[in-house]
Amino acid sequence: MRAALLLRVVLAKMAHEQPFMAATPPPGPLDYSHSHPCVRWFRSTTLPLRVPLALLKGKWRARVCGAKRPTWNPRFEAYVTALRSATKNAPRDVGLLRAATSVSVPGPLLPAGVLRCTERLTRPDGSELAVEFVWPRAATPMAELSRKWSTTSAQTTPDVVRTTEFRELLRTAPALVLVHGGAHCLCGRGTHRDLAFRLALATGGVIVMPDFRRPPDASSADALDDVRAAYERVLELGASRACVGGDSAGGGLALAFAIKIRDAGATPDGRDGAWRLAPPAGCLAISPWVDLGEERTGGSRLSNERWDFLPGDMIDLLARETVEASGSDASHSPVKFDLHSLPPTLIQTGQCEVLHDQQVRLCAEIKISRRDCP
Repeated sequence: MRAALLLRVVLAKMAHEQPFMAATPPPGPLDYSHSHPCVRWFRSTTLPLRVPLALLKGKWRARVCGAKRPTWNPRFEAYVTALRSATKNAPRDVGLLRAATSVSVPGPLLPAGVLRCTERLTRPDGSELAVEFVWPRAATPMAELSRKWSTTSAQTTPDVVRTTEFRELLRTAPALVLVHGGAHCLCGRGTHRDLAFRLALATGGVIVMPDFRRPPDASSADALDDVRAAYERVLELGASRACVGGDSAGGGLALAFAIKIRDAGATPDGRDGAWRLAPPAGCLAISPWVDLGEERTGGSRLSNERWDFLPGDMIDLLARETVEASGSDASHSPVKFDLHSLPPTLIQTGQCEVLHDQQVRLCAEIKISRRDCP
């Protein structure tokens, strides 16, 4: 037995691979990173054809055989199947992934009855930060006069946010600074515009989306600085109920933002003066990614790979890029911080998510820290 063990270790080293007993996670159902380069190239180049076919396949299978999960309908399963095909065959390169996800939802596909405008703020280094405001059209009748290009466009001029009508909306309705998801490195305002439109219609308030900096070009601290700038702008405009929230990595950053403001308010010596702001009225975390150091060795990281559309190797790649860009700053993993004295927080998670375990752990930690939490 010892001879066989030694032989396997030697063969693994000769093949320039890790020994079989190394603690490396097994490849998941969406992980083809160990395939031949020609196979990876073929999968990536045929991606535009694979995704629509997967969409049709998922919808047909759900209608004929029934949905895979009790709470899924054919439409949802079709979307999941298409996303699984996209992430499985996408190149494992952050630059290419960012280019592929830097798209905007076409205007005709967005919900009607919403207006938006983009204001540009100036960072301390002189660069610009684009901040998009989204709100229900019925709440500001006079803003109709500022709509650009055509009467069917949702875009208005930036000066709308300085009008008395818009300030009155901020004073009476909630405002949500929405930090978009995308595994910290990907996506943008355009990809999450549909979510922002629907939140604006559902809440009757103003949704504010900053185009924050992302790794690997910037750190998590830089992203939080941009979120703070958008939050400060909302307070300057007179918002009475300013909240912060996000999905996936954006949900984690929203929690880190609330923690940062809490800690700055508890610092008596004046440090972090820029963060001494009014705390958010609430926090929203939709399927938040709160622990980038979680290993793919068990739990939902492995068991839910058969359902989720996020491949384990892609999660590890983007986590590694974010951690390396952030250095010693760990604000990308808020579950590792003390979670006491946070504002009222709504956390949404799904049983089929690969990140389900860490989201449940986050809920448990907040409940322990807040006795008034149900």
